[in-house]
Amino acid sequence: MTSVYLDGYSFDLRRRNSDWSYVERKMPRVADWATDIRFVHQHSRSVMLRANYKAARAAIGRRIGLPISRRAADTDRLDAAELARSGCDLVFSHREFPLNAGDIPVVWMSAIVDPEMEQTYFGLSQAEMDENLSVKGDLFHRAAAVQVCSDAEAGRHARLFPDIADRFIPVPLFGPHLRAAEETILEKHRAPRNLKILFIGNQARRKGLPEALEAYISLPAAVRKSTTFTIVSSFDRGAVPIPASPDIEFHRGLPQNQVLALLARAHILINPAHHESYGMVFLEAMSQGTLCIGPDWEVQRELFDYGRAGVNVRCQVPLIRESMTRAIEDEPWRTALATSGWHRFNERYAPAVVAEQYAKLFRAVAVQRT
Repeated sequence: MTSVYLDGYSFDLRRRNSDWSYVERKMPRVADWATDIRFVHQHSRSVMLRANYKAARAAIGRRIGLPISRRAADTDRLDAAELARSGCDLVFSHREFPLNAGDIPVVWMSAIVDPEMEQTYFGLSQAEMDENLSVKGDLFHRAAAVQVCSDAEAGRHARLFPDIADRFIPVPLFGPHLRAAEETILEKHRAPRNLKILFIGNQARRKGLPEALEAYISLPAAVRKSTTFTIVSSFDRGAVPIPASPDIEFHRGLPQNQVLALLARAHILINPAHHESYGMVFLEAMSQGTLCIGPDWEVQRELFDYGRAGVNVRCQVPLIRESMTRAIEDEPWRTALATSGWHRFNERYAPAVVAEQYAKLFRAVAVQRT
């Protein structure tokens, strides 16, 4: 049995924070498939209070207009006494790097995010990029292993840090809630009476809803007829005006089961995000046989098998309109990509597949300690 100490905390002010929920809610479920892995949660009140204080301070800073730093992750501390009592073989951290783990190895889930995307979206200078590289590089050297989420990221990090190239281990994001629909789901693409286009994203502006809506509205009437554009968003950090039209629907946030039900009925998911570090929604869509039109960044290119299982497009209205038009009109092309996406999900991103990759990583790190 390999025991993993989860460097998280029991309560977070940002209840929808994906990094927090990943450690607290998703990672323990790896054991549903990999039964030789045991997880121990960190319960320290001091860690929880410190993390929430930092989150509150950042939220207040955004509200009063203070500039937001894009520096690489700083260091943090876990509860070393609690870790020692746990008897765990290793630490898994998806926060800032825990410096006080002692001789217990740390698997750090972190990365230098796609530099092209960061520079395009945030306008970072080369000096800022170099600082991120320096800070994270020092921390990568402290980790027993660094989990990145794609082969492309692993290769880029290995080139940046050739002396520790073997520490960068690609493991996709784990979605224990995901279940592939039966292959018959793909029949929905054959001559649908009403072709359903779906946008899902709480931070709608960052996810590209304004551009996707403009592209849809500007479609020729002959293309747009017999289609429906459905939007699911809570409009975090800025609302987007939605035109009143019988073929445009809006849902202000939905529970996960209802989102998956919409994906099962949808033909096209359109999320051409300006900035997207991963995109669990794409895996959800692929599992339901829905064609994804997503951003043209490093990770999403790999998710879509470089154009064989989805469409990558920059968040520009003419490019989105072109991809949307073809997806609506070219049924064989849409069906082929959706089919490839469904197969790719089953082969690479299904929970059982990813859980075994995590288990393999944890076993290997635990052996290093002995």
